[in-house]
Amino acid sequence: MSTVILDTKSITTDAFAGLSSNGVTYTTSTVTWVNVSQTSATFRIVEASNTSGDIVVAAGATGTYTATGLGDETAYTFTLERFEVDTWVQQTSSTSGLDHVESTTYSSTLSVSTGSTSTTVTFSDPGLTGMEYNVQLTQEGSVISQVTVTNDSHETAFNGLTQGDAYSVVLNVIENGASTQLDSVSITTSAAAAMIITGPFASYVELDWSASVDGAGSNYRVTNRSDSGDDVLVSSSSATLATIQDLTPGQAYTFVLQREEPDLSWSDQSEISTTALTTSLSIASVASKTIEVSWSNLYSGAEFELFYNQTANGKTTDLTSILRDLAPSTAYELELVVYELGEAVGLSTLGMTTNDAFLGGSTNVAILIGAIIAAIIAAIVAMTMM
Repeated sequence: MSTVILDTKSITTDAFAGLSSNGVTYTTSTVTWVNVSQTSATFRIVEASNTSGDIVVAAGATGTYTATGLGDETAYTFTLERFEVDTWVQQTSSTSGLDHVESTTYSSTLSVSTGSTSTTVTFSDPGLTGMEYNVQLTQEGSVISQVTVTNDSHETAFNGLTQGDAYSVVLNVIENGASTQLDSVSITTSAAAAMIITGPFASYVELDWSASVDGAGSNYRVTNRSDSGDDVLVSSSSATLATIQDLTPGQAYTFVLQREEPDLSWSDQSEISTTALTTSLSIASVASKTIEVSWSNLYSGAEFELFYNQTANGKTTDLTSILRDLAPSTAYELELVVYELGEAVGLSTLGMTTNDAFLGGSTNVAILIGAIIAAIIAAIVAMTMM
């Protein structure tokens, strides 16, 4: 008995539909493939224990699938399966020749610069477009401030923080209507820098805040605060001490130490009110050729000098000065100065006129008046005896 061949036909099986990765975000990964079959086919994507629904792709068309709800900075493995007759058949990768593709979602990390009352926040950008981020400032688990930014701006700042307090900065990304936390950083604002004062003197004070700061690159300045605002006395500097000069004796000052914040604003750290020292001249005695002047002390070791009509009477640490060899019946302008930081600082002025030469000093005046009165009495007595 022989076999009779009724018909023959050559058949070529379809090639595998090669799978390719076509982009990732923080929480999504997209894969594509081409249906090389002459007819439409049904596919599905498998990732670990998660399987997509059936995806029907027309002959020669490209299939696309986007996995959502993924974790950031996480590696995922995707395989492509085609339904054939009554079973699912795994395809291969068009790029690697393997039976799967791998992709890793993006991540962003926070970088913060924190001062005493503010913090500046920046975060990395993987180059995605159209992304929306939510940056939160939290304290003890509660959101106290938040801002929404796009991928066009990767910097924001939080102001008005309490000095020396602990906070957290949280970065979230908004994708497909869901928020995913990308990173968080704990911060502590700097405690207020305490300023101490040496002085005051008549024309300067010394301010020091080195004991309360770490000196790690922060900039400080000192202002004089008044009703008209802040007058900057010492410009931005990383120094932790300052000598404030050119003060006016007897004038009140309020010195405010300020720190430059990460957002380039200035925050008050500490405040000291004081009054520059001064004293006034007091006349002890005046005669025809001498004037004795006194004043109160400013501080230990203060060096004074009294001028009369712009003539120096010699430096002294005493609190009195006698001007000698003056001209009788002459007006003198007296000025007291103190020497500080190598400069003469004017403290007080006073106008005074010496006595007449004939009269001399106050003692001589009394003697002369007494003699005149005695002469008058003697004349009266002589007349009554006549």
